[in-house]
Amino acid sequence: VIPMKDKHGLTSKLVGQLRDQGEYDRLYIYDNGSQSKQARNWLTSVDGKDRIEVIDADGWNIHQMWNDGLRRSLHADVAVLNNDLTVGPAFLSTMAKALNADDRCLAVCGNYDGREGTGVLPLQGICGGVYDGSGGFAGFAYMVHGKAFGAGFPFFDEDLGWFFGDTELILHIQRMGGWYGMAADAVCTHVDGGSQTTGAPCGAGAMADQYKADEATFRARWEQPAWVSRLQEVNAP
Repeated sequence: VIPMKDKHGLTSKLVGQLRDQGEYDRLYIYDNGSQSKQARNWLTSVDGKDRIEVIDADGWNIHQMWNDGLRRSLHADVAVLNNDLTVGPAFLSTMAKALNADDRCLAVCGNYDGREGTGVLPLQGICGGVYDGSGGFAGFAYMVHGKAFGAGFPFFDEDLGWFFGDTELILHIQRMGGWYGMAADAVCTHVDGGSQTTGAPCGAGAMADQYKADEATFRARWEQPAWVSRLQEVNAP
């Protein structure tokens, strides 16, 4: 599941890597209202080829796109990827192997900061733009069990426009008694480095306003300060 809006150069590089590796059953590209002629031409050129489907998601928020991809992929392992990624060899199969190594492990993210180790490394919290080997779960490159959704596991809250979906995911996992981690051998690089979604907070303008709105919605859902303590719980197999 790959959301995008313009920036077809980044998206085409990632899709090209995934096509070469050939490890997906279906690849969904969600076009969130691309305006450039180059992006639209590229989307047309890949739609329907190599098990790729382009979905018109103009005006959708990120969690609507994630949810749609999950609903199309129930009972499968589902990778949700930012379009501004490059990935290492056998990326999807390595993620899937890590995800399925333990029945209680419900989500894994890629190794985005060169962390040492092998298998699944337990994490705590979310990445939050920290790339120094101490960051948490990466909402920009992760895989979940599609079968968990639709079997009592909540889909993403679509009242959250852009932020906190990854946080809610790990809170739900903890509440279910599961755990999550980093697939140490599934290497990836976040090319933009979270430039659009990190800052003080998230820079200024529309993204900063969206962050504030999503934060208020998230806090109301999780009854601050209880959600803070839940994020601080030890996450281990």
